[in-house]
Amino acid sequence: EPQTNKLYALTLDVAGEDEGVTGSPENTGDAATLENPHRDSTALNIFEVDLSTVEDELIKKPTYKIVYRQEWIGIKHTLLYSQIKAIAELFNIRYLVVDSTGVGAGLASFLDAAFPDKVIPFDFNTRTKSDLCWDFLGIIDSGRFKDHIKIDIGSDFAAAQLEFWRQVEFCEFEILPGPKKTVRWGVPDGTRDPSNGELVHDDLLISAALVAVLDQQDWTASGPTFVIQATDPLQDIDNEGF
Repeated sequence: EPQTNKLYALTLDVAGEDEGVTGSPENTGDAATLENPHRDSTALNIFEVDLSTVEDELIKKPTYKIVYRQEWIGIKHTLLYSQIKAIAELFNIRYLVVDSTGVGAGLASFLDAAFPDKVIPFDFNTRTKSDLCWDFLGIIDSGRFKDHIKIDIGSDFAAAQLEFWRQVEFCEFEILPGPKKTVRWGVPDGTRDPSNGELVHDDLLISAALVAVLDQQDWTASGPTFVIQATDPLQDIDNEGF
């Protein structure tokens, strides 16, 4: 649940279209063809944004701590909007990064109207997804991405946490030939977990990677947002995993 004196941001990968792109490494424009038009879940992450590392002369960027994640499967965007809006209001988010590719554009537009000057749309194509990967790895390698190894409670958060690490396990990474160092990454379409035969997607992983967009924002412009405690529709979570 939100804590007083903490600053929060939200990232959202929207179900509907795959962010992977087919074609040659040079095909990096917005017109590139999406390789999988059928995605199964919309994935959300709530980050606590720790500004203490902004003051570090060597880092000068925030640290991001996962405090909640959730995915929805087969839910209409009209219903998703109200749930996402409620979560964003509860945490009084500073920024909301949302996948605006394809059908995500509609949900991004509604959220932008609800949270003026807070929504940052992200359009996936070959180049932007490659850049996102490099930037996400930079945040991880600098120790500024903090996540839970596991959550020992029976909740949607615990289930999403297990699924997130499964997606990490099955994620593949390939640097394509050429001077641009374009990366193709993600869980390949049709991947199945050999332990149970279930399909493995990468929505939770992609939505976590959108934290790299937060890293491009100016966090020195204003101080932390003070959260007024409200009735919490989410279950309590254990933050000792940091």
